[in-house]
Amino acid sequence: MALLEVRDLSIEFETRKGNLKALERLSFTLNEGETLGIVGESGCGKSITSLALMGLLAPNARVSAGALRFEGKDLLAMNEEARSEIRGAEMSMIFQDPMTSLNPSFTVGFQLEEMLKAHPREEADRSPAGRRKRLVELMEQVGIPDPAQRLTCYPHELSGGMSQRVMIAMAVASRPKLLIADEPTTALDVTIQAQILELLRDLQRRYKMALILITHDLGVVSETAARTMVMYAGQAVEEGPTREVIASPRHPYTAGLLQCLPALHAKEAPKTRLPSIAGMVPDLLARPSGCQFHPRCSRAQEPCWQALPDWRVEGSRGERCHFPLTQAGGGQR
Repeated sequence: MALLEVRDLSIEFETRKGNLKALERLSFTLNEGETLGIVGESGCGKSITSLALMGLLAPNARVSAGALRFEGKDLLAMNEEARSEIRGAEMSMIFQDPMTSLNPSFTVGFQLEEMLKAHPREEADRSPAGRRKRLVELMEQVGIPDPAQRLTCYPHELSGGMSQRVMIAMAVASRPKLLIADEPTTALDVTIQAQILELLRDLQRRYKMALILITHDLGVVSETAARTMVMYAGQAVEEGPTREVIASPRHPYTAGLLQCLPALHAKEAPKTRLPSIAGMVPDLLARPSGCQFHPRCSRAQEPCWQALPDWRVEGSRGERCHFPLTQAGGGQR
């Protein structure tokens, strides 16, 4: 049995301008200890997916799904009390911006201790002395120097990389079975980014967690995730083993994202302008007809703007495209 099963997950928001379809029939599974990378531009539905899994959507959201199960338990059928027992304990999340996720009015030690109080894993977590020892251990595990002293700091006294490590410590304090990392390296320099990714891999091995890594960078998932799902306009457009997706993308959007990687482009065409994908993600209140990517796709033909392509699976790969790329990345199949 899969640790997490998502089938036909759709999310709409009621707004003054009408119903906004943020997610359309998204499906995927995640096994124990597995890493899934979810990739796409801002506004494609990555964070909305993670908030739906955690049960943190706004009150105006309407959620429907064929299945949304964690360890076989129906998350949508749970009341808020039952959901809160899983959230933070069995499923945890690292949010995008640690500087706004941490409360500036309390020390990081106080905020970490609140997690242990809410979701104690060991008998020692139930006593102040035991929690203090665990807090120091957690800070050491995420690579924070002088951990006892850092526990007395307020968030504004820490650097961006240090704050992100504190957020990771909070997320793994209860040793969850599933960790969702939403853009965990945003606004960090390349050196710190590499350290954070290595830290996540180490903690995943240590606690045997499943990991969902949400990012806009295929270069990040290539180093971390065994499997990758590419999203566009609230839909999955491609999924498969990460190495295969990067080596032979089948959807033009995936190929476009790869072409935008500076390191890859420099090898293929040095000293030329970095390519980009023309246009923007569509307005979700006024979606285009047919394939959502066709207004930006250089390969679009008549069927593309007439009908939404079906999700097609071939072996370990899946894609949503009328004219997918060949294995070699060239023409039509």
